[in-house]
Amino acid sequence: MTATSVGIIGANSERSWAAMTHVPALKSLPGLYSLDAVATSRPESAAASKEAFGASYAFSSGFELIQSDVDLVVIAVRVPYHLELIEAAIESGKKFYCEWPLVRNSAEAAQVRRELVGKARPHAIGLQGRFNPTVLRAAELISSGRIGEVNSVQVLAARGPRVRDGKMPDFASYTVDAAAGAGALEVGGGHALDVVEQLVGPIDIVSAATATRSPNFTTTTGRAVTATAPDHVVGHFRATGGAPGTFQIFDGLVVGPHVRISVFGTDGTVTISDVRGNGGAGLQIADLKLTVSQRVGAADLTFDTPEQAQLSRAAQNVRDIYQRFASGGEVPSIDDAVRLHSLIDAIKEGASKVATEPLSL
Repeated sequence: MTATSVGIIGANSERSWAAMTHVPALKSLPGLYSLDAVATSRPESAAASKEAFGASYAFSSGFELIQSDVDLVVIAVRVPYHLELIEAAIESGKKFYCEWPLVRNSAEAAQVRRELVGKARPHAIGLQGRFNPTVLRAAELISSGRIGEVNSVQVLAARGPRVRDGKMPDFASYTVDAAAGAGALEVGGGHALDVVEQLVGPIDIVSAATATRSPNFTTTTGRAVTATAPDHVVGHFRATGGAPGTFQIFDGLVVGPHVRISVFGTDGTVTISDVRGNGGAGLQIADLKLTVSQRVGAADLTFDTPEQAQLSRAAQNVRDIYQRFASGGEVPSIDDAVRLHSLIDAIKEGASKVATEPLSL
């Protein structure tokens, strides 16, 4: 079997999600993939990344990489640039793996789906949290009836402080712009809600409310930034079978950033939570633990996630998608992305109605 030739757009060796996850994941699968090309926004950083990662080619444009001889294009840049790069990959006949959020909203996601109609373009979306072994084990226990019938669900996705020494990193400042589609709701919330649907099935939004409690920032370069994306999102939903659920998603938790999903059943509770408080980066990155509590008299069950030697949990999660993709197994697809983007847009719409249409009492 010939290894698939891969090119990564956004593979900056100094600081990037690709360097943290995609590169080590690919390097751990030498028989399946070959990292042959990298692209960054500057020739200097592209050349440095080529040398650091052992790639054959370096490009200072993602579009140039797409036109190269690689088989699989990985898109790991800022969300506002995803759509045009995906469209270019589709037009060029390339396979693609795009990070989540796929695009900025459900309208753009639907546009990608239309452009894929009738075209054989194998693809994957970076919703890797659903394949974490802890999540898979929890889903198995719930579907097998271990905790009886699902009664309700509770979701907390609280990321850590967005500033250090009173400053926000300049590279992260775009995430507080609502138009960018890369805020707490889309990223941390999107990954968490995707996992919820793997555990209890499709969910419907009942109500939501949002707030931007920390609107003003100064970046590390001294630039003033006004946040328009919400940093707090709370709401209710209904899961398959009628079980209600609540969610709370927010950025900037000062002490103890935390991720927790609890599914309460008639015979017990399944809880997924981060280990050592590392959930501040998001469920898709955190080391997770699973606890199953049952009726009085039954001992709690704990499940430890197996570790892949020399890989972080985040890289292991990405590696799982690459393995599935290579074998033709199920990976998150454009249909999954359209659904999740639509769910997020429904939360925004519901929150807007709450804000503009107060109850008459």
